[in-house]
Amino acid sequence: ELDRGKGQEINRVWTRSIFNPLRYYYCAMATQRNLWYYRDRLMVPRGPCSVATLKRCWVQGIVDGDTLIWGQGMMEFAPIKNVFTLTGQIRSLDVRVACALKKPFFKFAYWNARKQDWKNRHNISGTSQLDNWR
Repeated sequence: ELDRGKGQEINRVWTRSIFNPLRYYYCAMATQRNLWYYRDRLMVPRGPCSVATLKRCWVQGIVDGDTLIWGQGMMEFAPIKNVFTLTGQIRSLDVRVACALKKPFFKFAYWNARKQDWKNRHNISGTSQLDNWR
């Protein structure tokens, strides 16, 4: 039997490990080039769309980790968080920064809407509800 060098042994172990960089790169390229279909909150299928479109949808709050998605090579719809390398491609640094910047504005708009709703229910404006209907 031939004596294997230390470098060959490490290389053999590395390619058999759970995280294989070549397999990861192949999966990342396959998910990047694939066309995706997703189901919205009413379970209506939408698509086809690219990863760039999914990024925009993530920032707008249309898509999240539990959204069902399907692409070529998949048997059925699955949550985005279960698709290998797709979550990392969608939630890139620019998407996370955009989501972090939008969050305070959404909180502000939410609390203003709650305050206005409370005023409407308790009739703080001074006019009667009958006058509002006219």
